[in-house]
Amino acid sequence: MDYITVLSLQLCLLKLFLISYDIACQWFIHLLERIAQIDPSCPLLQPDVEIRFLVPKFHLPAHIPACRNRFAFMLTPGAGLGDGEAPERGWGELNPLATSTREMGPGTRRDTLDYHFGDYNWRKIIRLGDSLLKKMITATSDVAEHVIAHQELEATIEREQLHSWTEVMTAWELDPTNPNPYEVAVKTPTQAAVRRQLAEEEEKALAAGVDVSYSDEVSPCLLITMGIDFEGEQRSLKTLTKLLWEHSQDRQITRVKLQSNVLTRKLKEWFSHLQLYVPTSVLLQKREPQKKEIPKPFEV
Repeated sequence: MDYITVLSLQLCLLKLFLISYDIACQWFIHLLERIAQIDPSCPLLQPDVEIRFLVPKFHLPAHIPACRNRFAFMLTPGAGLGDGEAPERGWGELNPLATSTREMGPGTRRDTLDYHFGDYNWRKIIRLGDSLLKKMITATSDVAEHVIAHQELEATIEREQLHSWTEVMTAWELDPTNPNPYEVAVKTPTQAAVRRQLAEEEEKALAAGVDVSYSDEVSPCLLITMGIDFEGEQRSLKTLTKLLWEHSQDRQITRVKLQSNVLTRKLKEWFSHLQLYVPTSVLLQKREPQKKEIPKPFEV
C-alpha cells in the first residue's frame, strides 16, 4: 500500500491530501517515515503539505468510537459529501465477468480484470468533468437552504455557548491533535453492559442468601433481559411485515406468520411471569380498550 501511494502521487502538485483507506487509522502511523525510505521526493513529504487520513463511510461503523470521530468524512473540512467508497464501486460493474473469468487460467484472469478495470478508470476520468459539474450545481442550489437552516439552529443556542463551541471546533479543524469537539463526553452504558450489571447484582444477592425470585425459572434479572430481547424481535417483525405486499410470495408470508406466532407465544408466557413481579400489570391490561382486531405481536 505504501508503494502504491508513492507511485500514485509522483506527479501530484496538490497541497491538501485527503487519503481514504479502510484501515487508515492504523496504516497512517509512521507512514511518512516509510515513504521517506521509498521516495524522499514524494509530495506527501513536502513541508507545506496538509494531509488528513479518513476511513470510508461504509467501513467506519466497524471501527471503535475514537476512529469514528477522528477519521469521519462528515466531520472533515473539504471532504464534502464524499464517502471514500469509489474504489469499491468498480466491483459492481465487473461482477458479470465472474462467469467468464472462473473458466480462465490465473494469468488470463488477471489480464482480463486489468483490462476491464483500466476501461472503467478511463471512462471515469473522461466523465469527471460532467460529474463534478453536476455536484457543483447541486451544491450551489442547496447552499442557501442549508445556510438558513444552520442560522436558525444557531439562533436557539446561547451566544456564549455558541462562541465557545465554535472556537473548539475551529481549533480542531486546523489541528486534529486538539480536543475533538465531536467526541461524546458522556459514556452511556450499552445493552450488554446493563445485562452484565443485572446478572452481577443477582449473583451478589444470591451469595448473600437473598433471593427475591417468585419463580424458579424466571428471575427479575431474566425477566428484564427477556423483555429487552422481545423488543428487538418486535422491531424485526415489524420491519418484515412492512415489506409484505399483495404480490408477496407464499413462503415470505409464511415466514412472517411463523415468526409472529412464535413471538405471540413468547409474549404470553412472559406476561404470565410479569404478573408475579408486577401484579398491577393485570389491571393495566384489563383497562386497555378492547380492539375489534387482535393486536399484532409488535403492537403489544
